[in-house]
Amino acid sequence: MAMPRGRRMAIGASGEGPTCPSCGESNRIDAQFCRRCGTTMAPTGASAAATPDELPRASRLPRLQRRHIVAAVTILAIAGAVAAVSIARDGRSAREERAPLKFATVRRTDLVAVRSMDGEVASRGEGPQVLGRLGGTITDVAAERSTVERGQSLYSVDGRPVVLFYGALPAWRDIGPGVTDGADVKQLEENLKALDFEPGAVDETFTAETQSAIDAWLSSIGLPEAGAVRLGRVVFMRAAVTVAEHLKTVGAPIQNGDEIMSALSFEKVVTVSFSNENDLRTGERVTIALPGRNVPGKVTSVVTDPGSGRGEELFLLATVVPDESGVLTELREGADADVEVFAASRENVLAVPVTALLARERGGYTVEVERSPGRIELVSVTPGLYANDLVEVRSGLREGDRVVVP
Repeated sequence: MAMPRGRRMAIGASGEGPTCPSCGESNRIDAQFCRRCGTTMAPTGASAAATPDELPRASRLPRLQRRHIVAAVTILAIAGAVAAVSIARDGRSAREERAPLKFATVRRTDLVAVRSMDGEVASRGEGPQVLGRLGGTITDVAAERSTVERGQSLYSVDGRPVVLFYGALPAWRDIGPGVTDGADVKQLEENLKALDFEPGAVDETFTAETQSAIDAWLSSIGLPEAGAVRLGRVVFMRAAVTVAEHLKTVGAPIQNGDEIMSALSFEKVVTVSFSNENDLRTGERVTIALPGRNVPGKVTSVVTDPGSGRGEELFLLATVVPDESGVLTELREGADADVEVFAASRENVLAVPVTALLARERGGYTVEVERSPGRIELVSVTPGLYANDLVEVRSGLREGDRVVVP
């Protein structure tokens, strides 16, 4: 973010300050935190003698370093957001050359601060095994730890794919002309429709439209078969399958009923890796941030991260279970799912955008307040809680004041 109106950036005597490792923002030379995103800044120049514990750790878990905590509840977070911001003693001539100022109104509001921690979706233990119903030779198999979704191949027999469809009912017969009505017919039609092969009315009855959709689908995956879906050509599972372990490998002969692979559980949780034991505790209530919605959850366990401790800092691994069952089922293994932890709150306080704060050379903060049209006055303020890009102002301002913002 460029410094607005040429009045807010100051540099130390030795030149420009460090660049934020997360967002690339330029900061003043003695900044401890990035003024844009709050990331801890590595010291430079004379301040580089800080102890190793004071320096950011970039070697472990890049996502954790990138956005481990994006909101803070102390004045240190405010310093991180505005440490690079200062003002010239006399900016009147510069202001005359700038674009019109922008203002925000001081208002009363409730603030709730959270810490946002990087999490990812993980399966909870082992799930079902994939059984083969076709005899022949394995010629391909989905890689271990890969995720297979609807319409994709789990493995191939004699050069022809065995495809994953979604459904709770296992395949148990060929589905083609003359088949009796049944829930398995409807389940097949639901998958054809989801893959944009129109089967007509989605019901338990096999029709000419169902057969036409089957033929179009078989042709799309390169199969010469026509008219019916042979038992074993599709495998029905509740959702996408993450391959845990191969039980048959390429070149192996198979018979009806052989186990081809094991899958991870369809029950999904969110895992968070972190280093500060106070960040998350077993039993703590949290919020899981998902695409388009937030869902409540609970930390069910905190253990030593098995992937850490070998020549590097020891990390902890928290497991978060959502209150709503099945809400994570459709998400891929390893998908991002941030965990938000309540930190502090304030009710009915005066607040301004944090970008309105100006850090003074000798400490403390000011804001620019419009006292009358065209007359701007610097006012000393005492900031408090920072949350949602707002900062509590404990003194110096009144409700309804207009303050200058970038």
